[in-house]
Order: sequence, then structure tokens, then C-alpha cells
Amino acid sequence: MTTAARSQCSITWAHLTPFCEVTGVAKVVGAVHWTGGTPPYSVVVSAPGGFFLQVDGVMSSPVFVDETVGNFTSLVGATATVTDAGGCFASSPMQNLGSYSAIGSTGSLFTLTLTATNCASGIFSASFADNTLQEANLFNEPLTGYTYTLRKNGSVFATGSLGSVLQTGPARLVFGGLTYGQYDLELDLTTGSGQSVEYCPAQPVYSFCVPKANDCQTNVSVRVVLASVLGSGGLMSDGLRAAGLLPLSEPYTALGYTYVGTAPGATSTAGVLAVTGNDAIVDWVVVELRNNTTPTTIVASRPALLQRDGDVVDLDGDPYVSFPVASGLYKVAVRHRNHLGVMTSAGFTLNNDPCRGPNLLLPATGTNGTNARRQMTVPGVTGT
Repeated sequence: MTTAARSQCSITWAHLTPFCEVTGVAKVVGAVHWTGGTPPYSVVVSAPGGFFLQVDGVMSSPVFVDETVGNFTSLVGATATVTDAGGCFASSPMQNLGSYSAIGSTGSLFTLTLTATNCASGIFSASFADNTLQEANLFNEPLTGYTYTLRKNGSVFATGSLGSVLQTGPARLVFGGLTYGQYDLELDLTTGSGQSVEYCPAQPVYSFCVPKANDCQTNVSVRVVLASVLGSGGLMSDGLRAAGLLPLSEPYTALGYTYVGTAPGATSTAGVLAVTGNDAIVDWVVVELRNNTTPTTIVASRPALLQRDGDVVDLDGDPYVSFPVASGLYKVAVRHRNHLGVMTSAGFTLNNDPCRGPNLLLPATGTNGTNARRQMTVPGVTGT
């Protein structure tokens, strides 16, 4: 192609900027405009940080960019390139990149660690450190103007500047004096000054739970139902309890089951069995933590109690089952004396957070084997 012909293909302007939608979706928006050349055109927008967009078969100028991005997308050094059908080639730096060099999604920004500062009294601290698998690092920012609100069971527990809860060596946000309950950490990253990353959404929420006193090792939350006693509204019958047929001692040792890490003959209390309504006890079950690589190996097993609404609770009524084993990746199994057992197909990362674990009522929760659960139509419940 001659120089004269090549000059007929020219980018007149190209701009690109980060953008947070009101829904919290991170995007880059912009446009490329050119003159000359012969359609169809191919337009490439790219940046050294990994952003890349190619549009082929373009018949006319301009091309508009409105692209959803992932966890971290750097726009520094972004360029636009246009190629036409005759080999005309033009390239130009992108302008109007805004005051930010990147867009970060905050969904996986932190790694949360829950530590017992006084296990016997049930006092914990929560530490939010940088998740190295997520490229954006909040601790690279000055944190000036960034604020937080920590809620416990829906009510404000603490609020203030992020700098006030920042600790170093390594950099982390630390919240102390936490006791049993569900917590939601909300960050307001919209009012900061001097930051180089625009975070989406503007108010991310990180939810975690704190266990009760003495439950400082590994806790698991499980939901499951027994098909034979499932009634309308999705509640199981507590007929055995109402008839006084549920024993205070676990029945599985007498049926030949051998626990791993738990002494036989564990007992509940009359008060736990006296509860009525949705939280009434239906029957005894066994919860097993199994090796994630070799799931035939039971690492630990404990008797537990099943409520009418599907919650599996500990023998003292706590809404989770506590195991005296190390935190780790486990497959979770639930067994019952006259139902087929069920085991998760994927491992769950379990620690002292009592809200972690499988909800076996959800079809999306994978189970081991084929048709390991029964799909039912339940009166009063939408779906199956």
C-alpha cells in the first residue's frame, strides 16, 4: 500500500474510562472514531494490564465501548487500533482515561480470619487481609476518607474510618471484641481521596458469623430434610418428639455406628427437645466431615439434631455443629437411621465461622453419586 493510500485511514479520536454502574457492575466505556479506509473494519482496544476488546465486521465509524470487566482491569497505556479491508492500519493512544488507572471488583478483595481472643468467654476478633489472588489491593491506597460500618444481627455495632482499624505487619483491618452473632461489614469507598483504583460496588458487604463460647475450632452449618416426614410448607413432622419417643441420648451407637473423634452416648437436654414450632426437633442424625481427597475416610463424626425447618443443630441447640478438628477443606455427609445418607460432591472450606457449610435443600449444592437426593413437589412451597 502506498503512503498516500495509508494516510486515508486515520483515527481522529479514541477515549476510554472506568465506570461504576449504580448496580455496582464495573465497566469500561468509551469510543473510537476514524476516517478513511474501506469497510469492513476491525477495531482492537487493548491495555498492557490485560484489557482486550476486538470487534470485527464493523461497517462504519465510530465503535462504542461498553464492556463489563472482572476483578481488576488496568487501563494505563490503553491503545486503539483500526484495520480496514485493504490493509489500512492506524493506531492511537486512548484518551480521557479518567483519574483512575483501574476498576476493581471488591467481591473477593479480602481474606478473612476469625480468631478467638478468649475462647471460654466467646470473644473473637476478625482480621481482613489482602487476598493475593485478587490483583487490586486496598492497602495500596491511602485510605483517606474511606469509612466502614460493622453491623451485628442487623444493628450498627461500630462505625468509623478505615484508618482507625488498620493494623500493620501485615496490613489488615482488625475488628475486636466480637461475640456470638452474624456480622456484616460495609465499606464506603466512594469518598476517598488520592486513590488510584475505582472500586465497584461502592458499598461492598462482607458477611461472617462468630460462634459461641468454647466453639473455637471447626464449625459447620448444614440444612437437610427427611423425605418421609416432609409436609406442607416445607416443614417436617415432629411427631416422634410430640409423642415423647425421642431419646435424650444418641441412638446410633446402639445401632452399630462407630463415631470418629466422639465418645458414644452423647446426650441432649429436655429443654432442647421441648422446643415447638419451626425449630422443634424431628430426629437424631449424624454429621460427618470426610477427607476431601479420599472421601471414604471419615475425619470426624458427631451426633446432631434435625429441626422441622431443616436446620441441623448441635446437642445444646446451637444452630451449627462444632467439631474439635483443625480448619480445612472437607466433604460433608449427613446420615440417618432409616434414610439413605447424602454427601457433598465438593469440599467446603470450614473453620470457626459457624455460618459455613452446605444447604442440601438447594439443587445447586452438588452431591456425591447419582440422584443422591429426591426431588419433591411440596405444597405451599414455590418450585421443588
